[in-house]
Amino acid sequence: MERSNRKLLMTSQLRDFIGRGGTVEYVPEDDGKRVWHLIAVATSGSRYRVYVPQTGNPRVFKTADALVAFHETMFPEDDQVVVPLATQDGLAGVSDYFDHET
Repeated sequence: MERSNRKLLMTSQLRDFIGRGGTVEYVPEDDGKRVWHLIAVATSGSRYRVYVPQTGNPRVFKTADALVAFHETMFPEDDQVVVPLATQDGLAGVSDYFDHET
């Protein structure tokens, strides 16, 4: 994996990010297999892809159960979470959704 000099937002930093007023969104993608990309949303409205520290790969949920379990750990006060479905075209251009890759 090629790395740039940009600082990446890791899942291990999310609690601090949320504590500063940020939140998360789950972006669906379905190109034959449904997944959800984890997005951090800053108070400014900027969106950042979230990465896994151990692998450096973007954080992707492969099941709705995994998404819900993650949300429950990050937002224990929430009593619901919306699990969005992909559009007819599968939202194949998911990378266009992000304002920033870091």
